[in-house]
Amino acid sequence: GMRQLKVDKVGGYQKLVLNGKPFFSLAMLDQGFWPDGLYTQPSDAALTFDLKAQKDLGFNAVRKHIKVESPRWYYHADRLGLLVWQDFVNADIDNDAGKNAFL
Repeated sequence: GMRQLKVDKVGGYQKLVLNGKPFFSLAMLDQGFWPDGLYTQPSDAALTFDLKAQKDLGFNAVRKHIKVESPRWYYHADRLGLLVWQDFVNADIDNDAGKNAFL
């Protein structure tokens, strides 16, 4: 698992270092949409299918795009050895209710 992630000088260049080793993040953008449930995955098997496909294609990370997934998704990503770059969910702060909810 991930114990330490930092930016450090390696060979004179700033590099991402994961658990003491240089790490080149090769990530795929995962929108997290599903044909039948839109935001809800149809099954645990569907979660593992998509994540395993990314791993099989040679990716070592996944960027979750503006969506917080179920804990099972993160569990499977970790189990398969995929580092997760989590986007922040956008807030609608163009009105008073949105501004108050954001703060």
